[in-house]
Amino acid sequence: MFSIRGAHILVCTEESDKTWLKIKINTNRVTIGAHPLNYIRLHTSNAERLHCKIFADSANSVIIENKSLRNPIHVNGVCVESAAKLNDKDRFEVAGSTFLWNFNPEHIKVVSKPTKHPNWRRKTVTMKRIRSTGDITKQSFIKVPRAVGLMLDEFRKRRTIHR
Repeated sequence: MFSIRGAHILVCTEESDKTWLKIKINTNRVTIGAHPLNYIRLHTSNAERLHCKIFADSANSVIIENKSLRNPIHVNGVCVESAAKLNDKDRFEVAGSTFLWNFNPEHIKVVSKPTKHPNWRRKTVTMKRIRSTGDITKQSFIKVPRAVGLMLDEFRKRRTIHR
């Protein structure tokens, strides 16, 4: 996995080549679209929920991937149907908004994939009363996530009849 942290996306005005906003990239990939959880959210009628992604696929190349079905992206005036390589100082257009990519591919860093941590959740131990002797013994160790255990406790309370 490769990181594009430290890159900048400059938002350009439509009538001229002047930039009016500089966005610093703090993640490994950039998503652009209309959904609120995208890294860059577009408030235009042409934008789809996830319009495109920008990520590094190797140690020396950055890729812009089109996710739009009806409104493709343009890189340096060329229509991109699926994916294209993005170089430093490339101009790309997404749903009517123009951006300028500012990142030298020499600064791409290798990032290790996050490892899964062992299950740190509590184990639920059920106790069983033996009817003939009245002794309490451990039935078994069953791994149940805490949320499921709380749900089962609530279910048991609802099913219990109190006099």
